[in-house]
Amino acid sequence: MRMSSLHPIITTDRFAETKTFYRALQFTYGFEGEWYFHLVWPGNPTLQLAFMRPGQPDQHPLFQTRFTGKGLFLGLEIDDVDTVHDDLLRRGFEMEVGLRDEAWGQRHFAIQDPNGIVLDFYAMTEPTAAYAGQYSDAAQARPRDAEKSLSRQIMEPALG
Repeated sequence: MRMSSLHPIITTDRFAETKTFYRALQFTYGFEGEWYFHLVWPGNPTLQLAFMRPGQPDQHPLFQTRFTGKGLFLGLEIDDVDTVHDDLLRRGFEMEVGLRDEAWGQRHFAIQDPNGIVLDFYAMTEPTAAYAGQYSDAAQARPRDAEKSLSRQIMEPALG
């Protein structure tokens, strides 16, 4: 099997607020309908997120249940977490978790969308000795500068 994309589809009654929230984060529409919209990250079309109204009669009942807003966290790895944090604060986003360093090797902060989904923005840092051995060799060897970072993609449109 060759996979070209993986993206969550969240069912929500908070359609307008959700559109406003993610557009403020600079996502663009891949599809925008009255019952479904599909978001794509500019410059990296493999980063996708979709929302659908619950109870759509054309959908199988399995796809009709509304998301209850608990237990979904999206991790967004970025390289300049401090700059993105400060920019989102300046633009009025409420921080659910303030900017902080974690022993497992992350500097991060978190915001919450209108549906209760937590967006955890993080940059990798050096883990403490207690956590360093838990990372795989592939994770440690991953090139972080091979592509334009997500934080630069967030900030360039926002800062002009």
